[in-house]
Amino acid sequence: MALFAPAALAVMLPVASLVIPSQLILRKLAGVAHNTYSPPVTSCSPSIPPSPSPGTPLSILTYNIAGLSTHVNINPPVARLREFFVRLAAAPNSPDVVAFQESFSPTVSALIKEHLSAAYPHMLLDAISIPPTLPGWGPILSMNSGLVVVSKHPIKFAQARAFTGSCGADYHSNKGCVAVGIEAPGSGATIIVYTSHTQSDPTMDPLWWFDFSTFPSPARKAAEVKESQIRELGAFVATIQAAHPGCPGFLVGDLNVVGEELSPPDADSHVVAAQTNKHRQMMEMLREACPGIELEDCFRAAHPLSPDSMPLDEVGVTFSGSGNADCDLGCFQRLDYAISVSPSGGGKAADVEDIRVLDMRWDEVPLEDELDGKVGRSGERVKCFSDHAALLLKAKY
Repeated sequence: MALFAPAALAVMLPVASLVIPSQLILRKLAGVAHNTYSPPVTSCSPSIPPSPSPGTPLSILTYNIAGLSTHVNINPPVARLREFFVRLAAAPNSPDVVAFQESFSPTVSALIKEHLSAAYPHMLLDAISIPPTLPGWGPILSMNSGLVVVSKHPIKFAQARAFTGSCGADYHSNKGCVAVGIEAPGSGATIIVYTSHTQSDPTMDPLWWFDFSTFPSPARKAAEVKESQIRELGAFVATIQAAHPGCPGFLVGDLNVVGEELSPPDADSHVVAAQTNKHRQMMEMLREACPGIELEDCFRAAHPLSPDSMPLDEVGVTFSGSGNADCDLGCFQRLDYAISVSPSGGGKAADVEDIRVLDMRWDEVPLEDELDGKVGRSGERVKCFSDHAALLLKAKY
């Protein structure tokens, strides 16, 4: 989600009507490539050796960290994300692989490398580079994909692809999808971790009105772009799976698709939840693009919807902002996913031992307690590291 501070708007709105149309023309003329390619992987020393025990579960965390550049972020990233990365590096139960979304700022990428390279020596940073920009504007109105993957275990390969379509403020990022082949601890098998971040909602983007391609209906334009991106994501997964037969995987990230329609929470934080058409369509589009590959929404499989009311934490809400004192958005949505991917042409997907939502609170609760699952979603008004919660899964393969 793109979150803009009032002070930033006062500066950005007068120039946006000139800069955004110019950027649209510039990128068209530049012929931005959308082919799949191999981005560079950073491996630091000393490396953390894999566990000697075959079958050791692989833990994967996906987290939208709201790492936009300071001038466009309602909750500037440097102080809070430095604190998060320091705690993550020191946490005794930290996950094996972390996929970040919204690491848009070069400052955030530098913080990741500075504070996480010892604990996570294998890194895919800035997987899809900053698109062409007007001279002198640099990262002010252009950002990279925001996708970063860090791993305790060797990355055997990495592939990336930028989406062909975007609109609104998203046009100034270079969103897409990436895949990394992780050497599983103990066995040396390859687990493919995909991550992506699709088109944002226009209600969160005050610069929509300066992207004339979205008129007369920004919401319809965003839906069309998101559908195109989801189909491209599915095709990307199918291509990578075909190139690496026998390898199971997980698609994780902020897909910006609301999973469930929810009733207002009652006094006991229970809601009535129903699957949305958008979620159903997303899974159908991904499956259509991946014939012969089984895809399953891991959280929903582990926590099936009830026809009656159910605890809010079993719905899997990952976006509300209500836990962040700097970002109270007053909504409850499941936007972040972990989708299991079976090997191409048959074979079994990795088994999910556990999957849970983590608030990532930072004012009273140590991060390692969150990662260890000792702290549930209490609904208290506390400060979190991001407007999104994180999603943690443990898989056996």
